[in-house]
Amino acid sequence: MTEHRNRLSLRCLHTALMGAGPESLWGIIESPLLTRGSTRPQVSDPIPLVSSTAPSLLTRPQVSDPIPSVSSTAGALLRVEHLSVGFGEHFAIRDLTVEIGRGEILGFVGESGSGKTILSLTTLRLAPPTARISGRIFWRGEDTSGWSEARFRPLRGRAIGLVFQGAQAALHPLQRIGDQIARVLMLHGKHPRRDAAEEARRLLRLVQIDDPERRFFQYPRELSGGLCQRAMIALAIAARPALLIADEPTSALDVTIQRGILALLSELRSSMGMSILLISHDLGVVAEICDRVAVMYRGKLVEEAPARQLFTNPKHPYTRLLLESAPHLPGPAKTPEPVRETVVDPIPSTGCIFAARCVHRMSACAQEPPFQDRDRHRVACWLSEADVDKE
Repeated sequence: MTEHRNRLSLRCLHTALMGAGPESLWGIIESPLLTRGSTRPQVSDPIPLVSSTAPSLLTRPQVSDPIPSVSSTAGALLRVEHLSVGFGEHFAIRDLTVEIGRGEILGFVGESGSGKTILSLTTLRLAPPTARISGRIFWRGEDTSGWSEARFRPLRGRAIGLVFQGAQAALHPLQRIGDQIARVLMLHGKHPRRDAAEEARRLLRLVQIDDPERRFFQYPRELSGGLCQRAMIALAIAARPALLIADEPTSALDVTIQRGILALLSELRSSMGMSILLISHDLGVVAEICDRVAVMYRGKLVEEAPARQLFTNPKHPYTRLLLESAPHLPGPAKTPEPVRETVVDPIPSTGCIFAARCVHRMSACAQEPPFQDRDRHRVACWLSEADVDKE
C-alpha cells in the first residue's frame, strides 16, 4: 500500500507540472480522454515538429549563439541566482548561482543527495511545502520571484518541460500513453481534442517509438523501461518548451538504450533549438552530449566549466575524485585521487564544504573559498590561489 501511495504521488506531481500547480499534487485520478474505439482524426496540412532531414543522431550539434557569461542575465534563458533551499536545520542547496543559455546543454553532476533533483523542482515551484527557499530565478532575463502562481503556471510544461526521474513511476498508471500526451496538448491550448490525438501519435514517432499506433493505446505497465523513457520525453516536449529539464533520463537502462536516449536529446536540441538541463550522476552520460558541466557536492556548486575543460583539466579535488572513481575499461587502472577515510560529518557552518574529506586541506580551508573564474572555468577551491601557503 505504501509503495502504491508513493507511486501515485509521483503521477499527481506530473499532472501538476503539465497543467496545474502545486495545489493539484494530490488530485483525483481522471478518466482517460480517448478510448480504443476513437476515430483517428485527420489533420489537414499538418506542421511537422522537426525537419525530416534532421542531422545524424550521434553528431554533436554546434550552438550558434555564444554561451553567456555567468555575470549577466541578458543572454541567459534561465538563471538561478543565490538560490538556497533548506529543510529544517539542513540545506539541500546552498547559495547556488548558475545559468543556461539558449540552445545549450548544461549537465549537473554529483553524488546522490547533492541537491540536483531539488534544484529542478524548485526551479518550477514544485518543491515540497516544507522547503525554505531564498534567492531569485530569472526566466529570459525577468525575475520571477514576485510572480503570482497564476502568472508562473504557464511556464510549467509550456516553456519548461520536465522529464522526471524514473519514467515508469512518473507516468499515470491508469491512463493510456496517448491519452496522457493528448491531455498535455489540450491543457496548454496547443490542439483541440481531435487534433491532439494525431499530434500525440506524431510525438511518439518523433521520439522513435516503434509502432506508435499500437503504443498509443497501451498503458505504462505494458511498455519496457526504454519505451517508458521515450514516452516521458514525448510528454515533456509536447508543448514545445524552450527548456527541457531531464532528471536522470538514462538511469536503470541498458547501455544501448542509454545511447539511444542521449542521441534523441541531442537531436531535439539540434532540430528544435531546445536548451537542456541534464541531471545525472553518470559522468559518461554527461560527457556524451553536454556543452558545460556543473559539479555539486552536498548542495554546493564547487566547479563549473565547458565540458572539455572539466574532463581534461578538473580543478576541484572533488571533481577529480569523481572522474577517477569512474570505471575505465581500456588501459591500465589508475590510482584514484586520495581521500580522507572519514564518515561524512554534519556540514560545517564555515569553511570549505569538502575539507573534511580532502587530502589537500590547509589552513585557508577554514574560510569558505571564493569562486575563481578563469577562461569560463569556475572553481571554489583555495588550491587555485597561488598565494595561499599550505600547512
